[in-house]
Amino acid sequence: MPLDGNCVFSSDDILQLKDLPGSLAVIGAGVIGCEYASIFAALGVRVTMIEKTPRLLPFVDAEIIEALTYHLRERRVTMRLGEEVNHVELVDDGSNRPRVKIGLISGKQIVADKVLRSTGRSGATLRLNLGAAGVTSDGRGRIKVNEVYQSEFPTSTRPATSSDFPASRRPRGSKAVSPRVTHSGRKPDMRPNCSRTASIPFPKSRSSGKTRKS
Repeated sequence: MPLDGNCVFSSDDILQLKDLPGSLAVIGAGVIGCEYASIFAALGVRVTMIEKTPRLLPFVDAEIIEALTYHLRERRVTMRLGEEVNHVELVDDGSNRPRVKIGLISGKQIVADKVLRSTGRSGATLRLNLGAAGVTSDGRGRIKVNEVYQSEFPTSTRPATSSDFPASRRPRGSKAVSPRVTHSGRKPDMRPNCSRTASIPFPKSRSSGKTRKS
């Protein structure tokens, strides 16, 4: 079912809601999905999160995720982890407004007043003719880069908006590199082990460097 701005929303147009729904289903529990789920739950909305991976935010340390999961459940958030959506349809349950039924591949069904689809963003690069510059992208428009975030064009770095990293909100400079440094021919010091990430759900969490498993 496509985004309609009435029952199924993106993370942009859901901000235009005039009234809080009684229930909200969040499809995709990445950084943005967790952020909106925690915000709506804090406002008293019954939230159900649907995520195909077996845990939230796999790139974040398990201890942080355990604490986040605890606080989300404390706010009555239901998590359907390891589940994939099969179909989404509008249903009439006799009320004055339609609701949304989500069928999962496992056979389970979830009914909610509104749905937030947060399954990732694509880079806005498909119409840029990247091939003319000797740069390639993947199926989601993300520019292919090496370990220091340089594209195949030897003196360039990728645009920050075409990241293959999860769409977390990072502190300024966490993955920035000066073009003057790369243009000089010197290898930039990206210090990947010290890159910082920050997600903005309640409670707020931050991390720096490698996780325990990386």
